[in-house]
Amino acid sequence: KYRADRNFKQTVDRYINEFERLLDEVSRDERGPAALRSHLVSETGLVYTLLAHAAGRLG
Repeated sequence: KYRADRNFKQTVDRYINEFERLLDEVSRDERGPAALRSHLVSETGLVYTLLAHAAGRLG
């Protein structure tokens, strides 16, 4: 669906970019690694991981 549906692809790409922007901001926080880990293991982090992997952004 990611490759075939342009609107879906745009939505996925936007979600991935926004989550990565959030991770970048969080990594600069004083809690750094702990906050980053917290976001990545959250439900939204799981969605990000699945979408980014499906989009070929993760190995």
